[in-house]
Amino acid sequence: MQNACPECAGDLIVVEKAAPWCGRCEWNLDAFPPVDGGWAARAVARLDRRAGFRAGRALAARGENEISRRVTKGFVVLVAVSVLLTAALLAAAGLGVWLIVTGRLLPPLLLGAALIGFAVMLRPRLGSLKHAVDGGWTLREDSPVSALVGRIADATGAPRPHVIVADLHWNASAAVVGLRRTRVLRLGVPLLLALDERIRSP
Repeated sequence: MQNACPECAGDLIVVEKAAPWCGRCEWNLDAFPPVDGGWAARAVARLDRRAGFRAGRALAARGENEISRRVTKGFVVLVAVSVLLTAALLAAAGLGVWLIVTGRLLPPLLLGAALIGFAVMLRPRLGSLKHAVDGGWTLREDSPVSALVGRIADATGAPRPHVIVADLHWNASAAVVGLRRTRVLRLGVPLLLALDERIRSP
């Protein structure tokens, strides 16, 4: 295995089973390990990861002054579509219940059951806090990691997470779960140990 980047001759970073990448020029950073499943699942996962990588790189390239909380046209369209889809699911479930309650023949009963099943299958998945923290340790608000995350959030203008979870994976993720829309940040301990001492210190 080569130890130098073919683009800038910098040292390559190798983490567990991930493909080696360069921290200087980000060569091969968009390479992802293969996923299990058929060709369709692999194709969808590959396109999804590439789109996420491009979006993350574009966001990181923006200046701090370009990050805005204003309501955009895309956000309005997304909210409108979400409201329409939710209303359609509620209408399908209501119609299904009405057909089952009032119907005495087999076709209306089957149609009602199908509509209810359709609504249940496509219901919004809001996630749960219990599932989001499963397999990790919830950090206290006065912990050094929470203080570091707060400093980064204040410096970048990002909202602070309500819950910070640590685990043993070399990874990090963020999610908003539950009806109360709780912001959860999950951090791997290996990532925290890799931080420069100047970043970790207040």
